[in-house]
Amino acid sequence: MSLPIPPFYWRQNVLCCIAMDEHIQLDQFLKFAQVVASGGEAKQLVKSGAVRVNDEVELRRGRKLYHGDVVEVDGIEMLVEFGSNQR
Repeated sequence: MSLPIPPFYWRQNVLCCIAMDEHIQLDQFLKFAQVVASGGEAKQLVKSGAVRVNDEVELRRGRKLYHGDVVEVDGIEMLVEFGSNQR
């Protein structure tokens, strides 16, 4: 069973993701954001050092992301938000 894709929207040149829990793992976030198609791709992308969280290279695919964290891949910043969409 696949998980529903949470809503996304752009705010000040940042792609925002409204997640539905208190936290989300980095590999799941990358799949939700459609940066990768699978967990295997997420693992490889993270291990390659191409993913930054809060402006630091992150090598742990299981890292928990919380409200306000910023994930960056290929120069695109994605803001993690929880709860209602506050456009």
